[in-house]
Amino acid sequence: MEKLPTLPVMPLSCRPSLVLAGWGAFGKTKDNRLLRYQMHDIWGLHLYTYRAHLMINGERVELSPGTASITPPHSCLEWHLRGFSRHACALFTFPSTAEAGVRLPCLLRLGEKFAHFVSLVERMGAAMPVNRSRAEAMLW
Repeated sequence: MEKLPTLPVMPLSCRPSLVLAGWGAFGKTKDNRLLRYQMHDIWGLHLYTYRAHLMINGERVELSPGTASITPPHSCLEWHLRGFSRHACALFTFPSTAEAGVRLPCLLRLGEKFAHFVSLVERMGAAMPVNRSRAEAMLW
C-alpha cells in the first residue's frame, strides 16, 4: 500500500475563499510536462483524468483517472506529466482566524463519485463571476 504524505488540518469551521475553479490543460509539448508551483497560503483540490505523479514537498503520490488530490498551503508541488493532461481544480484559502478542523488524506479514489465532483467544480467556476458566495458555499 502506498504511503501518502500527511496533510495539515483543514480548518473547515470557516467558509473557504475560492481563488479559482475550472479546468486546466497541460503537457501539450515536452517543454511543459513538468509543472512546479509554490502554493503559499492556497489549498488545492485537483480531479484527475490522466496518469501521472505528483510530488508534494518531495513525497511522491501516484495519480490516475478518477482520483483527487488535496494539496496543502505552503507546499512545493511538482506534477510529472506523461503527455497531454487535463484536470479540474478548485484553489482556495481559509481565513487566518480559522480554528482547527479535519485531517484529510492527500489522495482520494473517488470511483463512481468522480463525475459528481467534476460537475461541482464546473458549477463553482460558472458561479464565481456571478455569485462568489454561492461558489464558495458549493466548495464548503
